Amino acid sequence: MLSESEFGPPRSEGAGVRPVRHIMVCDDDLAVRYAMKRMFMQELRAEVIEAENGLVALKALRESPVDLLILDINMPVVDGVEALQAIRSTPALARLPVIVLSGECDAETVKRVIDLGVTDYLSKPLSRPGTLERLKRITASLQVEAKSQPAHQTRSKGATLMAGHKLLVVDASEDFRYFIRTTFGTRFRIVEAANGIDALDIALGARPHAVMIGRDVPQMEADQLAQKLRKLKIREDLVLIAVAARAELDAIRECGLYDACVPRTFVPEVFAREFDALGPASVPLAELLELCPTLRAQMVSAAEQVFGMMLKMDVEPRDRVVIPFQPPYAVAKIGLAIGDRFSARFDLVADVTSANAFAVAMFGVPEPGEALGELSNIVAGRVKHALVNDHINVTLGLPDVSVVETGEVDARPHDSLGVRFGVTGSDYELEIRFSVSARNPIAADAASANKGLS
Repeated sequence: MLSESEFGPPRSEGAGVRPVRHIMVCDDDLAVRYAMKRMFMQELRAEVIEAENGLVALKALRESPVDLLILDINMPVVDGVEALQAIRSTPALARLPVIVLSGECDAETVKRVIDLGVTDYLSKPLSRPGTLERLKRITASLQVEAKSQPAHQTRSKGATLMAGHKLLVVDASEDFRYFIRTTFGTRFRIVEAANGIDALDIALGARPHAVMIGRDVPQMEADQLAQKLRKLKIREDLVLIAVAARAELDAIRECGLYDACVPRTFVPEVFAREFDALGPASVPLAELLELCPTLRAQMVSAAEQVFGMMLKMDVEPRDRVVIPFQPPYAVAKIGLAIGDRFSARFDLVADVTSANAFAVAMFGVPEPGEALGELSNIVAGRVKHALVNDHINVTLGLPDVSVVETGEVDARPHDSLGVRFGVTGSDYELEIRFSVSARNPIAADAASANKGLS
């Protein structure tokens, strides 16, 4: 059973943070409720309400609003899925953070829970290694969110680049500038400088949204150039990017001058992956992320929940490890129609060994195509849920699954939003991708006209 003493002394509150103070634990197991109540009381000094099933929880929530609900799935009278459905359909509770306690869950149950939207999950039994650290991370993230506006009302103040922005590349190497120009020319408007003096002059005139600075910049040291660009305040939201050998990146990050640091390489796939975190890869994708800024976070969260609840596997982002999938690999593709402006495609890719492992965990037999199709269907449902929550109409297609036995290696397209995951403690990997294109207005008008004539 969980030991509350492992959390140490209660956490102090930061300035301006509204901590999690009111928590409900809904589980038919008295021992689980007792352990979690003691843990939250000591760690967060929170008031904890207990409920032995979903019906008791729903009645209590009418009278006593809470900051967080811990919800078991398998309970008598009203189970966790039924309770969550009622919560999400109640306007006052629709955005209540919910952590699901999951034991053995079938694919349909997991899909339903993820579609309804959960903050995170905890796998039973709760004594497994890492449970305490996971709980601390979850509650800490809720404290941060408590002092923030909803995602659709504010934008991140971190390093963000939108497709179509102006990027100044400062580097002495013509070859490297050419590489950036050809790799990102369709994504950003590229301007170039071969030395620090020219970079300052161009920056003052062109007012770029971002400046990428190599380490060996003639006529001015890279860090000195970064300092001057900050001082000149060309833009309040100017993004500064350092490009250097991997061995130098940690030291550069510590200086605090740059919003991002990426390794110097001439491999487009590697550089593109490292650059992905700075912003979307295409104009339609950028426009969609303006409407739904939480999209990438929802993809990550959905993958973690699917693997945790359905497969009993912990996954971790591995975007720093860039190894294209070699044949044989499996691909599941799902099309999305997003409002009347965008068409999108959601892909899930894994090597066959990994897909077989997922299939065995799900169905007991190695069926890589079926497993990947089911996983993609569930995660794509979460993406749809995120878009619908931001008032965007979405129509989700059916998964089209194929296994590529021979041919070219698989690599993430540059114009997609992607996340690579690895299963903790193993070599199993999969990748989630989301690409968006603008609908053809001429074709759409013609289709509407033809429909009216039929």
